[in-house]
Amino acid sequence: MARRTFQPRVDTLSLLNNGPKYDVTRSVGLYGRHSGKEQFGNVATGQQTDGQRKIAIRLGWSEEMHRTFYEDLKGISAYKVPMDMRKSYSDLYNSIVKAEIGTVLCYKVDRLFRTKNGEEWELFINACVKSNVKVITTSLPMRVYDLSLSSDADDFRQECIEARKYVESIIKGRLNAARDELGYQGLWSGGSVPVGYYVDLDDTSDTFKKFLIYEPHAALVRMLFKRYRELGGAFNRLAREVESCQPFFPAFEGLDKLPHLSLAVDEKKTGYVLGRDGLLSILTNPIYIGIYVYKDQKMYNNYPMIVDEETFFYAFDRLSKYDLDGNEKETERTRAQGYETQEKINALLRGKIISPNFTQFSISSTTRNYKLEKMSHRFCIAVMHLSVSTLDSVVSERLVERLSIWKEQLFMWKKPQNEKYIDALVAASNQAASAMLTEIETIVKEPVTTIASVDDQIPKIEARIVILRRNLNLDADEATLNAWAKELKEKVKELARLEAKQKAIAASQESQEETQELLLQVPEHWNKMKFEKKQRAVGLMIDTVSLIEESQHFLTVTIAWKLPFISEETFYIWRIDGTRHKWTDEEEMILREHYLQTPVRDMLELLPRRSWRSIKMKAIGMALQRNRGIIIDDVSEYLSIQDRHFVQAHGIDEATFDECQKFVVFESNEKINDILLFRS
Repeated sequence: MARRTFQPRVDTLSLLNNGPKYDVTRSVGLYGRHSGKEQFGNVATGQQTDGQRKIAIRLGWSEEMHRTFYEDLKGISAYKVPMDMRKSYSDLYNSIVKAEIGTVLCYKVDRLFRTKNGEEWELFINACVKSNVKVITTSLPMRVYDLSLSSDADDFRQECIEARKYVESIIKGRLNAARDELGYQGLWSGGSVPVGYYVDLDDTSDTFKKFLIYEPHAALVRMLFKRYRELGGAFNRLAREVESCQPFFPAFEGLDKLPHLSLAVDEKKTGYVLGRDGLLSILTNPIYIGIYVYKDQKMYNNYPMIVDEETFFYAFDRLSKYDLDGNEKETERTRAQGYETQEKINALLRGKIISPNFTQFSISSTTRNYKLEKMSHRFCIAVMHLSVSTLDSVVSERLVERLSIWKEQLFMWKKPQNEKYIDALVAASNQAASAMLTEIETIVKEPVTTIASVDDQIPKIEARIVILRRNLNLDADEATLNAWAKELKEKVKELARLEAKQKAIAASQESQEETQELLLQVPEHWNKMKFEKKQRAVGLMIDTVSLIEESQHFLTVTIAWKLPFISEETFYIWRIDGTRHKWTDEEEMILREHYLQTPVRDMLELLPRRSWRSIKMKAIGMALQRNRGIIIDDVSEYLSIQDRHFVQAHGIDEATFDECQKFVVFESNEKINDILLFRS
């Protein structure tokens, strides 16, 4: 029998001796990258971490000379992430530019680059050349790239191109094609699973890679459809009910592999949180009547139904803006959804309203109201509506009144502009004005000083540029010529900066003249002015309009005025339709226990933020009856206990509200300190 012989084992590291030389006296940068959780800890990852460290030691670098740059892209493909967004790569690149390392060690070139932008690897090549940095790839056959050599640089570029082609042909081509092949067969092709189902992953089953019903979740999905119909299509009300029952879907039990749902897991990991978007998605997903949609293809009777078609289409027709074919519906969305039309409302205070009590601000084109909402877990727990026309009218009246006073005072002054500023401030001085006097003087004098300074500097710089350009033609030593060239470059930049500033100052002066002319027109021509001019005047004079909720029906309104005033003005607003706060479980329990026979005054004490009118409306909604034999107390139907405390604190007559006015403005007793700025 012939004796078996073996080829001698080749030391792959010795092969590097035939290539470009690398410098083991400079630090080495170990670079690795993985994109997904499933890659972490696998063979390839090991080759990029422990394997690289061992190879670096064998090549001659001690451990203290290792600098590790490891990238975790957290599930995002390197093809999609710009290089400047990859922190470890950016650190590596900066180390190359600063010549802090002499060699880059990576598993393959595609660990560095898999992008479609060739400019990024060209920057890398140039940096390596300037800092004399070599690149070693540790996958077999190992190679040293000296990117200052055109042959090595061309090979490196070709590796980058091949890495990009791999993404485009293999991942985007073959793998996506395989996913499409599954999807068009009506099978699960990866990604999230609709709530109420799980995926059969038994490859011996007839339903392999199909959705099967997970009953604990499916029962809750049926309940959502049923409850939506019981509420008559009131989506917001259903959303509030769901918000009070979080986590809505319990955690999976009894499954070998947990499906991925597009819902957030609660903090205690006991279930899944259902938000507004998730609720809308469930109520409009045709999967629940067995219709599976993959891209542009629909497959009927492909999966077990969770709800009947009549119940599903009751919700789908009201909530979805598309039909089952993917075409946008022509009919207008129903009001129960709370959607708004795209009509532009002329609102003077658009973008000016702020409030510490609310988090979202919008303008409803259906009700023509400013709409302020307080959100919790993406659910609305309180909403306030203020008529656009009414609030704008109240604020604009104050604006016109203030500008009328300013205009009258303006023409009383006959002194030069700057003196008028200071004299007016002194005349109106109080503690606040005095504190700001120095700052105002600086603001007034700064434009004049700046203009003179710029106009004075430009001719001097232009003259120096002429001299420097002439000097560069002289026969001088190299150091002197370089100094002149550097100075010329700086002077040209400085001249461009000053000319730009000169233009900006001129434009600012022109804008100031236009602004003053507009403000002078407001007192006499406000009612005849176009909306755009009114809005410009509001933008010039008003910084913010702050709305603070004092109680259900009372608001404190504070206008922060800008030039020509520096002040704040406060007044109060009463609204018959107050802020609508979601009733808490505790409040509903109090109402059930006491509404039957508790006197009105006692009921108001038990529910201090509710008026008797809102209590009665809530009781009707809960189908509660009241004993007719109870004596009716002589209290305002429109005031809660909190409202009454506010009324008493500010000396307001409660009888005002017996007339049931919808909107009442009360002046504040606080003194308003204005700092008036006059211009001629």
